[in-house]
Amino acid sequence: MLLLEANNGQVVLGKPGTEYRVSVEEVEGNIPPNRTRVKGHIVVQAKRIDSMKAGGCFIDPLKGRPRRVQGRVLATDPAANTLTVDAALPFVLKVSKGQRADMFTPGQIVGCSVEPGAKLQVEE
Repeated sequence: MLLLEANNGQVVLGKPGTEYRVSVEEVEGNIPPNRTRVKGHIVVQAKRIDSMKAGGCFIDPLKGRPRRVQGRVLATDPAANTLTVDAALPFVLKVSKGQRADMFTPGQIVGCSVEPGAKLQVEE
């Protein structure tokens, strides 16, 4: 991920070759100074997660806080009740009430709306 802006705790991330400018409200971990690339994932609370029969990977809108994501499931974590999804940028979806992470499988395409409060978890 590209680190495009970092001001007063808010961070704007992008993907090379795209116009994505995804805003996150919180950062967990340290971003080394003078970095333009960040390794990590964006954590969001998913609303109902739906299985998609077809479609691509995207974040909506292109600019601002993520409101909807669609992507391919990379991994499930039943203990944490999360899905790791490639939706143009790496996301970890906290599964909503009434659903479980083990209801989904790696390779499956899923889509959902997400709650405000996206957080960047930086991998070191």
